[in-house]
Amino acid sequence: MRPHTVDNGKDHLKSDDLESIETKRNCFWKEKLSVYVTILEAYEIAKRSFQLLILFHCMETFIHALVYVYYLLHYLKASSEGASILTIIVTFAWILKNFVTETILSIEFEYFHKSLNDVMVNSLLNLASDQSEEQEKQMHKNVVRISRLSHKFELCNLFAMDAAMPRNLLSLVATYIIVLLQFALL
Repeated sequence: MRPHTVDNGKDHLKSDDLESIETKRNCFWKEKLSVYVTILEAYEIAKRSFQLLILFHCMETFIHALVYVYYLLHYLKASSEGASILTIIVTFAWILKNFVTETILSIEFEYFHKSLNDVMVNSLLNLASDQSEEQEKQMHKNVVRISRLSHKFELCNLFAMDAAMPRNLLSLVATYIIVLLQFALL
């Protein structure tokens, strides 16, 4: 049996070719959704795998900053000559290194969440447009539905790793350093 041909002006396409194109479009949108779901699954695995390590580093940054300042204050108090400038610089450089690490990590998580939000916004815009195909609209609906389930990276449900986390950690450390200074100088 000979396939039917469709005349749309210049080109003559067989109905088998049209079905093939439609199948490829369906596969394209399904594959696009599959990639998005795979990215979110990898993110969830990373959250489960690294949240304790990141929490440990945050706690270590907080505790070491306080311990370094505490010992520096006692060293300054006990030393008759005063502390060398090198000791003070090295102490604060080490504290700064830990804060920079936390800041970089927080910024990267914030970029990732911003990207997820951009994907959801683009999907909502494509859903609102009349130019989208039915398969494309279905894929965008699924992206919006899946994106609503994605949450920020939280460390054991204690606090979120977002752009505000380094500021909050620094505020916490500064508060306790002020308390240490009050006990040391009174």
